[in-house]
Amino acid sequence: MICHATGLSLGLCNKFPLRSGVYLDLSLLLVREDQAAWLIKNRPASQTAMPNFMDSLDPGPLMQVNQKAVQLALPEQAPPR
Repeated sequence: MICHATGLSLGLCNKFPLRSGVYLDLSLLLVREDQAAWLIKNRPASQTAMPNFMDSLDPGPLMQVNQKAVQLALPEQAPPR
C-alpha cells in the first residue's frame, strides 16, 4: 500500500520492509515526568507531589485485540492471578 501510494517499486519496498505498530516509548514518559517536576518546582501550584503517569495507561483495549503484541514493563507489576 505504501509503495503504491508513494510510487516506489515493489522490489525496493520488499528490500526495505516497513513494520508498523502502536507504541508508547519510555522516553515520552520520562519527558512527562521531567516536565511535571519542572512545573512543581518553578511555578506556584497547589500540587506538590509528582503524578504517576503509569496510572493513566490502560493496556486493556490493546490486549483485547492482540495480547501477544502488548508488552509492558512496570516497575511494581503485581503477579498474575
